[in-house]
Amino acid sequence: MQNKTDFTLNFTCFSGSTAILNISHLHSAQNYFADKLGDVRVVNGPKHGKLSMISEPLVPVRVFSYNALQDGKIVYYHDGSETLHDQFTIIVQIGRASCRERV
Repeated sequence: MQNKTDFTLNFTCFSGSTAILNISHLHSAQNYFADKLGDVRVVNGPKHGKLSMISEPLVPVRVFSYNALQDGKIVYYHDGSETLHDQFTIIVQIGRASCRERV
């Protein structure tokens, strides 16, 4: 049985631009969890943009490693619409548990 906790965090990205998702955007990436973090899974992707690896901007990513996040390789691309708010939900694997976060 997995333990799940919900957190909501925010970051800013202007219309039509990009923002690098990093560990400071995630509650589960705090220092006391750092040695236990595993894969990150996108369960509800953004509606007005996409998450991609910086090396493959045209390909939406659904699963990525904590190391990719830590290394600044995950990017949110806004679709250029006039929508000011977007969100996505991820699940971060922490040892045997998981943490659900809305960004």
